[in-house]
Amino acid sequence: MIETKDARRSLLVPKWPSIWNIGDKENSTPRSQPFEIDDKVRRGIASDRKDFREDPTLTRACELLHSGIIANEPEVSKEAAIFIIEQPNVSVTTLKLAHMVLGNSGEKAETLLPEDSIARTRRTLRTQTHNSLLWTELARLYTIKGRPDKAQRCILTAIDLAPLSRFVIRAGARFFIHVDQPDRANALVNKALEKSDDPWLLSTQINTAILADKKPPRFPQFEPSHIPPDRLFNFSELIASLGVAELHFGNDRKAKRLFRRAWTDPSESVVAHAEWVIRNRFPHFVDEMEIDFARSAEASSWHSYFQLDLAGAIDFATEWGLEEPYSTHPFSCGSSIACSAKNYDLGVHFAKEGLMANPDDLLLLNNLAYSLLKRGNIREAEVALKKFPKAIEGIEQVYSVATTGLYFFRTSNPLLGRQYYLRAHDIGVAKGDHRLAAKALLCLAEAELEINSDNFANDITLALRESENINEPSIVLLRESLLKKEQVP
Repeated sequence: MIETKDARRSLLVPKWPSIWNIGDKENSTPRSQPFEIDDKVRRGIASDRKDFREDPTLTRACELLHSGIIANEPEVSKEAAIFIIEQPNVSVTTLKLAHMVLGNSGEKAETLLPEDSIARTRRTLRTQTHNSLLWTELARLYTIKGRPDKAQRCILTAIDLAPLSRFVIRAGARFFIHVDQPDRANALVNKALEKSDDPWLLSTQINTAILADKKPPRFPQFEPSHIPPDRLFNFSELIASLGVAELHFGNDRKAKRLFRRAWTDPSESVVAHAEWVIRNRFPHFVDEMEIDFARSAEASSWHSYFQLDLAGAIDFATEWGLEEPYSTHPFSCGSSIACSAKNYDLGVHFAKEGLMANPDDLLLLNNLAYSLLKRGNIREAEVALKKFPKAIEGIEQVYSVATTGLYFFRTSNPLLGRQYYLRAHDIGVAKGDHRLAAKALLCLAEAELEINSDNFANDITLALRESENINEPSIVLLRESLLKKEQVP
């Protein structure tokens, strides 16, 4: 049984972009002057430039390109970029960055960097040891590689170097959320806010507090209606987060007022969150508010999915995965959508991509096992199933038990498989998640149909009854598929 993480999108968790993609207002801390680079660093860059001119190689050009960008020396980066675009066998990412430096393309460099990115970043850090942005980038790369131990050392170094940087603090908070330490994320933001009143950090403070099971702060003196239109973008995430807090306190009326204000000029993160809010809490906003979901790959993935545009949803999920390769969310979403489209090869691909940075994530392991079983790769599915924790608590039990049921159906033990599916259904009912409970029955009926079981007629009747008023796409598509195959009235 496949599953997404849609319910976990109720908070506004900061994203963690590559440093090569932080030219937008959401991630850049305003400065009166460029990022400070000391004389020693500049002498090192000048020496590297001299070496490059005497012996121009692609490796030296790439290092010079990144150094020029970080040091805000456009002539240095342009010189390297001109050389790079004329060379054969240059990675797509480096080529895009070179063209961007030369102004040949409006495209940003892709978030997912090539295999040698860690080594290249480490080499640059040898001459820029106090560059907090590079340490943050190295932490991000290690996180993508599934090395949180090394990533933590890098992110802590970045925080020590720039304890008030919006980008560094939000990246640090996102890292600690990633490793399931929301208390540390909240403490980090609280400390930065002792000397800052940055609205982007205040937003992160609210959401990390909720994640850490703490009472989110309120700001009674702050009045969103007083924010002038030209400054609303920079306050949109804070205003939306205050709406999240009001939902947390049960004040839907005030939350709606705050969301309306935040969505007037929203950041990309607010757009992504708005899609969840409108679909799950306030559907009448569809007619009241004009929000361009196309501004967010995350929002577009879910919006397309719920419109049953599976091909479009898969394309957006792919783009979302490039933006957040460290996160489980785009890959759990993409693998689920791919399986709903019965493209199990793609389901395997999405799950494996997500597991690179999150090798122990239960939902991704589940979706991988499900996709492999549907594809007939029993042995490989067994490897994924063996990685399931021995003791699983919470709602995760429903889909892990159901997928185990599919395994028994696929290994010629339908009687045991049926027991597992029914157990998954009962766990869902006991935990109050009737959507997952109904989904387990639909998956059972599908498994029974695939082996022409005598139990199918009774199972499909019960499954259709329990899922009748549920509009979640995977359930709608399962119902349609079963009805079409058997023409059940």
